[in-house]
Amino acid sequence: VISSDRVTVIPNGVAFPTGERSGERGACRARFGLSVDQTVLVTVARLVRAKGHANLFSAMARLKDGRPELRCLLLGDGPLREELQTRTRDLGIDDVVVFAGAVDDVLDILPSCDLFVLPSLREGLPVAAIEAMGMNLPVVATRVAGTAELVHDGKTGLLVAPDNIDALVSAIASLLDDEVLRRRLAAAAGDFARASFSFERALDRYEEVLERWSRE
Repeated sequence: VISSDRVTVIPNGVAFPTGERSGERGACRARFGLSVDQTVLVTVARLVRAKGHANLFSAMARLKDGRPELRCLLLGDGPLREELQTRTRDLGIDDVVVFAGAVDDVLDILPSCDLFVLPSLREGLPVAAIEAMGMNLPVVATRVAGTAELVHDGKTGLLVAPDNIDALVSAIASLLDDEVLRRRLAAAAGDFARASFSFERALDRYEEVLERWSRE
């Protein structure tokens, strides 16, 4: 048995890019058939049931009323793609949901979006949320496992209960309709993610552990 004082948890680090990327917004959106005047919600996840896409679609069906500019960009692929595409058609939102498939340049795409949503039913420590927060996106996520370690409700984002579509709709709507709140949460999310989950911070943590062990 290993004593708990001998255990150190070091979360994954993300190599966040530096510098302004706003000039790429239009070109990046055009890649997915989106325009610069649309409001784009983005989620990054495999298309599997645990990621809660079906709940996000139910929320989108309600949110799009009165918001003709609203779009939802899905980054990721998986076994439920065909089923989820059918669901968007059944809900009448196939014109506002974009299935982008798997991409290898998520950090380049995120800054072109307006809001990150992670409606998972269960999670570990979601790297996708770390990436979105580090790129200064306001976040709405479900209060599951490691996600709550990243998203501090009302401070670095908004948390809702999993499988609560009413709460999901309300949280997304509050950010869509309140630019001041959106900017405040985005800035706090960026500061927190870069300070706590950058690649450099992960390296520092490994060095701290190795130095401590070398003294024992």
